[in-house]
Amino acid sequence: MGAVRNELLVPLSINHRGTTPGEGKRAWISWLEAIIRVEGSDLIVKSGLRPRVRHRGVLKDLETDLCTPDLMMQLAKDSKRQTDSRARI
Repeated sequence: MGAVRNELLVPLSINHRGTTPGEGKRAWISWLEAIIRVEGSDLIVKSGLRPRVRHRGVLKDLETDLCTPDLMMQLAKDSKRQTDSRARI
């Protein structure tokens, strides 16, 4: 059985969902900074919930807004945009 190509896994609605370009990246960076501050080990991000950090074996919600489906889509778009720009260098 062959490998699954990434483009087959992308939702068809990718072109019209998301938030403001860069907002996903800013959210991701703020969540990573929170892990560093509390010396957490894992970041769990799921659409419809607050991001969670594992701290000393216990999952704790970050004191931030819920992660919306549109923010998750923007995070993926921002990540892809960054990867695409690095590939051109």
